[in-house]
Amino acid sequence: MINEADKQYTIIKIKVTEANQVFTVKSGYVYWWGEGARIDSPKPTNQSHKYTKVGEYLVYIKGVNRTYTIANTTSGNKTYSTFIIDDSKSKKMIIEVLNFGNTIQSLYDAFNNCENLVRIPTYTPSSIVDLSFAFTNCPSLKEPIQYVNDSVLHMVQTYNGCSSIKKAYKYPKNLIDIYGCYWECTSLKNAPDFPENIENGAYVYASCSSIVLPPKINNNCKILKSVLEFCENLIEMPDIPNGVTDIVNAFKGTAIAETKILPEGI
Repeated sequence: MINEADKQYTIIKIKVTEANQVFTVKSGYVYWWGEGARIDSPKPTNQSHKYTKVGEYLVYIKGVNRTYTIANTTSGNKTYSTFIIDDSKSKKMIIEVLNFGNTIQSLYDAFNNCENLVRIPTYTPSSIVDLSFAFTNCPSLKEPIQYVNDSVLHMVQTYNGCSSIKKAYKYPKNLIDIYGCYWECTSLKNAPDFPENIENGAYVYASCSSIVLPPKINNNCKILKSVLEFCENLIEMPDIPNGVTDIVNAFKGTAIAETKILPEGI
């Protein structure tokens, strides 16, 4: 149970499998390494800790401001409080996220390529705006976030390559970026409907080979390029809103036997 004072931190559980393993945080304030005393005034960059004993440890982190451009969007530069763990050996040590932290604003790239990450929290706090690439290529992750706060605007390739996820949940209503969100989630069996503000739905469920029925596409959507490409068990085509202008490869490699009327101009 996380006490109220510790809810401000992103809390990560790591597994040390041999003596003298090192865990490194490239960017972000580490307030505790799971052993020894807590740190009152941590550095904002390039922090490492060596573990002399095998076991599981909790690492407490708070973000630093970072300016970046979200790939595959027109959202422009963003400056959010976040952190970076880019060392491949450290990523392999991460097995669970217990708390996202109520001061963090972005999980952009936070846990991508964490191949041993199994579990994450069931909800996001209202402080988080961006989940883009947060869990890309986490093949051991079994379930996505169940309750994503409506504060979240960006979910670009959030779960791309999470091949163990079987069920997806409703998107937050204010979401504007969804490109490739569940791309190559090969075990995923359902496709939640698009929220109303989405314009680019490209690759959202591409290569989700276990999906049988399509999502409902919102009326504001314009791009559906490869949205359900290679969903080989998909048997039904969604209704295509009149504003859609691009459906290139949208249903390539599916089991759809009957097409529906398409908008003029496609």
